[in-house]
Amino acid sequence: MSFGTARRRSNAPSHILLAMLLAATAGCASFSTLLHTNWSENYALDAYGATANHEALIDGKPTTVASTPVKADPREFVVQFPEPKRVRRIRIVNHNLYRFTVSYWDAERSDWQVVKTVWQRRDVDSFERSIQPLFTITGINFVTDRIRIAVSRTVEDQIVNKLAPDPSDKILDHVQRTVGGTWMEFWRVIVESPARVREVEVYGVLPRETKS
Repeated sequence: MSFGTARRRSNAPSHILLAMLLAATAGCASFSTLLHTNWSENYALDAYGATANHEALIDGKPTTVASTPVKADPREFVVQFPEPKRVRRIRIVNHNLYRFTVSYWDAERSDWQVVKTVWQRRDVDSFERSIQPLFTITGINFVTDRIRIAVSRTVEDQIVNKLAPDPSDKILDHVQRTVGGTWMEFWRVIVESPARVREVEVYGVLPRETKS
């Protein structure tokens, strides 16, 4: 019986099949419209009253680069809005970040809350770390007036071995082992370079427009 039903469907007039196809296409278009996100303007722009510890972060020009000072501690970028905003998406136009943490200021707790810690993809076929040009963070929903990027590693940082580290050195590891019958002890120290970001973009979601 099901075979007969299938035959009758396959023998349907062409105009009916076309109508069914158009209906299905219209349904897909409607579904796509429902899934469309109506993003707000970029909150992290000086044109909308945002401020930052590096002006190039919020000038809307990805050709400019914000850089932390040499030997800055910590290496971080902070963007502040004129009033609290509900944040749903963050985009970072990267220059040399490799490992970093994005946080937002929680006014109720008076503390920074971690949004995402990022270890970028790297080109394993290259002797040098690749630079991922863009990071997009979605699936977030919080209210804040400040976003912070705290940088722990850039692609330009160097790791060196020292037999006797200086008091100001950032030690990654203390190695103690025997190699070829010889006892070895040294410290792996990171030599930091300035962190650089081209642009930070922060968006909310606007209500969907309803047709009257």
